[in-house]
Amino acid sequence: GRSKRVWVGQRQFCLLVRGIGPGVHDGHGPAEAAHHDYRSVVAEATSYLIKLGHRRIVAVTNTINYFEYREKFGGYVDAFEDNGLEQNHNWLINWDETRHKGKTLDGIVRYLLDLPQKPTACLCLWDEMLVPLCEVLRKYGIRIPEDMSIIGFESITSGGSIENSIGAIRVPVIDAGKHAARMLIGSIEDNENAQKITLYPTFEPRQTCAKPPSL
Repeated sequence: GRSKRVWVGQRQFCLLVRGIGPGVHDGHGPAEAAHHDYRSVVAEATSYLIKLGHRRIVAVTNTINYFEYREKFGGYVDAFEDNGLEQNHNWLINWDETRHKGKTLDGIVRYLLDLPQKPTACLCLWDEMLVPLCEVLRKYGIRIPEDMSIIGFESITSGGSIENSIGAIRVPVIDAGKHAARMLIGSIEDNENAQKITLYPTFEPRQTCAKPPSL
């Protein structure tokens, strides 16, 4: 399909243009029963921050080697383009790449805070990094959301007041599990594969999204 090249830190990767269609499989593991429309919901969340006045929005993920995370990054890029803004590749953090260079999460936060133009908002595209990232930001005296707004993917395994207050992209994991079970039963009983479906995560701003400090 058609693609464009996008910078993430010091690397480029190919991003499918919008409209290619759901359910693209990247060859890592079995094909999924349901396609999650991550791209649209990340674009919605990013646009929400932009409408609040944010322009310096950092996106952090654990890898860009899988279709799911490329689509999440794609939503981020789409929102900047849709709002006529230029995306700065210094604000795209690939944890897998930085970890191999010996950087820790603490080091990533210090890098962001040392930028000439510090980010005023953060999209955490990996649920397991969300709470540790908030803890490190607070360690350096960054108030959420007064100094930095935060949006992350909601984890079904996490709990506690810090997660409940964070602006969240909620993934319908129960619906996905039910459909996967129906596909499995259908393939056993009828020797046919059930049709894949598209599931739509939802965005809830909650208490960690505010106007940037300069406004």
